[in-house]
Amino acid sequence: MDNRVLFVDDDQMLLSSMERCLGLKLNLDTALSGPEALDRMRSTTYSVVVSDMRMPGMDGVQFIEKARQVAKHTVYMMLTGNQDVQTAIRAVNEGQVFRFLTKPCRPEEIAAAVAQAQHQYDLEASERELLNKTFVGALGVFADVVETLQPRLVGRSGKTEQIFDDLRQRCLLPARWEYKVAAKVLLLGFAMQTQQQSGVNVSPTQANMQLNRACTTAARIVQRIPRLDPVAEIIRCVPTTDGALVHANSEDPSDVILNGAALLRVAHMIEAMVDSGVECAIAMEAIRKTLPALNDKLAAAARDAYPSDIEVEGVPVDIENLQPGLVLFEDLTGAGGATLLRSGRELSQTHIEKLKEEKASRGVLPPVIVTRASFLAAFPEAVTAQTV
Repeated sequence: MDNRVLFVDDDQMLLSSMERCLGLKLNLDTALSGPEALDRMRSTTYSVVVSDMRMPGMDGVQFIEKARQVAKHTVYMMLTGNQDVQTAIRAVNEGQVFRFLTKPCRPEEIAAAVAQAQHQYDLEASERELLNKTFVGALGVFADVVETLQPRLVGRSGKTEQIFDDLRQRCLLPARWEYKVAAKVLLLGFAMQTQQQSGVNVSPTQANMQLNRACTTAARIVQRIPRLDPVAEIIRCVPTTDGALVHANSEDPSDVILNGAALLRVAHMIEAMVDSGVECAIAMEAIRKTLPALNDKLAAAARDAYPSDIEVEGVPVDIENLQPGLVLFEDLTGAGGATLLRSGRELSQTHIEKLKEEKASRGVLPPVIVTRASFLAAFPEAVTAQTV
């Protein structure tokens, strides 16, 4: 793992001394100020950063606060004089620094402290790798298995992930593993509902009930896995988000959860409406109506991320094969051109019986054109079929 160390101090003599005494033991870089150190950190990964407390312009605490925004996984240490001990102790207690050393400090003491900080960095890096490659990987396999058992949902999870990441980048939010996993597993909740529970083209009330059930189910699944509590909270908050975004670069867990839930709700709505052939203007109106506090930046991101080449299409279904829940893609007309049912109407068993009676009396009726989304919900095994 990386063992590059950065020393930050406005005393050139001290930095030169560190290079002479520790240069052979450590992969060492130096910087004479906080701004110079930040420039280095933007292009180089450091496992440990050791900063002096008292520096002109930007002191050690201010530097570390800014440095954490650039390299949050780096382990930070502070060199301080006796007069700054209370400040250093407070920084340690607040989690800003791993430990502090008081001046004067012998090179071997600094080397030993850096070794401990390096060990801490390695432990945290190993933990992140375990989380990303083991827990998250296992969860991804589980999601793939469930999607395989639900042909209607194959590919939807990946689309939601892509839309989510597009929105995240447009809103200038940092990439986080919690977001990636939450976007992956949301559809698990839908996949584990019955076909009737997870139907499409339903009323807003029914759609909200479906979303609540799906999020509750998905959150219950992931919260059983160690260290995935933040993912469970993001998913659990999706149904109740109002679309507001909070501080983009905040590391506060509650802010991370609120931002993730807002983006995931919008990504899910976009994916579902694209799948149903809804055009952008109508989709944006629905999103704004559903999320009253929708952040302007997120609204603009949603509009820009929405595909411009929506393929609005219907699927013909013979009268004998109609099922309740299919939704009319176009108006259904009877003899003489009279409108029997309007487009967008969900067929009930009563509607279907009347259509069968109409066909029996007239001898022939053309296939009924239904929406692609409702067709795939009713006939998941016929994903590539053109007619039934």
